[in-house]
Amino acid sequence: MYQRRIGKLSLAVLAVSALGMAPAVAKEKASAENMTALSEAQKTEVNDMIHQFIMNNPEVLLESVELYQQRLEDERASKSKTASKDLLADIKAGKLDVPFAGDLESDFLVVEFVDYNCGFCKRGFEAVQGVMEKGGVKFAFIDLPVLGNSSREAAKYALAAKLQGKYADFHNELFKQPSARSESGFVKIAEQIGLDVDKLKADANGDVVKAELERNRDLADKLGISGTPAFIVEDEFVPGYVPEETLQSMIDAQKK
Repeated sequence: MYQRRIGKLSLAVLAVSALGMAPAVAKEKASAENMTALSEAQKTEVNDMIHQFIMNNPEVLLESVELYQQRLEDERASKSKTASKDLLADIKAGKLDVPFAGDLESDFLVVEFVDYNCGFCKRGFEAVQGVMEKGGVKFAFIDLPVLGNSSREAAKYALAAKLQGKYADFHNELFKQPSARSESGFVKIAEQIGLDVDKLKADANGDVVKAELERNRDLADKLGISGTPAFIVEDEFVPGYVPEETLQSMIDAQKK
């Protein structure tokens, strides 16, 4: 339908142009001023026809916008796919310091961007735990606090726990204890899993953790990620929550 309307519009423009050509041929000796005036008149007539066509067929504009939006989405998806492949390759090559969990000996890697205050991340956590229990998959986590200062504080302490080799334990407890979103809550988890609390506090507010969070934001920007969760399952980029059954099916399909 859209192509037919555009076709009609193109024909209309050509028709008006053709009408203007006849007088031009007949008046080859006309002055340059007259030719210029005739050209302006033709432009006005064409513009009037285009305006009238659009007024009579306003849906053409909507269809054009939809087509443009789809084109942008296709470009974004293509860029995300390329960026996700690059990220996965860098993690596998050890070029990025990220925390891992699951089957650490597995060559099959799933990456998750996560925010501890995100409800869908909580559901994603349960899905990931279910997949981990089946074995054969290594998970990498990229803390991406997008839901305010509380999320950032939780991410800072989780990454500080990583510096003591306890990221996975701290990560798990943050999701299991959703009320632990203050320094006292973080300290309670730290004591529970055997962390050096003074070091944890210092590291959480140190330059190493700050730099890692900035790097994570840059990684998310390259993939076009503005919310959490978001997954990379080998070479497939998946924004948003993924149920356990779907995640497992994607992994099984990729392994074949």
